[in-house]
Amino acid sequence: MIGPSQQLLSLDPHSQEAIVLQHGRNLSVRMPFDGVDAVVKCFPPPSSLYRIGARLLRTHSKPQRAFEAAAFLHSRVPDSTPEPLAWCVAPDGSGRFVSRYVDGMKSLTATLVERYNQYGPGPVIMDLLERV
Repeated sequence: MIGPSQQLLSLDPHSQEAIVLQHGRNLSVRMPFDGVDAVVKCFPPPSSLYRIGARLLRTHSKPQRAFEAAAFLHSRVPDSTPEPLAWCVAPDGSGRFVSRYVDGMKSLTATLVERYNQYGPGPVIMDLLERV
């Protein structure tokens, strides 16, 4: 893990080498970063109201919170989330979070839905939640 990295601002998530994994409010792409196959999650600039609230509450940026949450989960259960690599915030407030790409890994939400559909509510889901 390297933490904050302004090098991320030079990455172009719309380049030919970027493979779109998810495009919604946030764009997630698979692309090389610092010699590693990585996922770059791009956060748009926050609204003015959000910035004021974050400043008053002294909360960290979304990319930093994503990095810290992934680092915490990865330290507790390494196979639960990809290794976080870096994060940054641009002057306009937009930001990026980078983690190592792991082929076949799904989000916790997707895993919970899959397990619920397969086994219904109960011990299988609770076992997963207790691990993280």
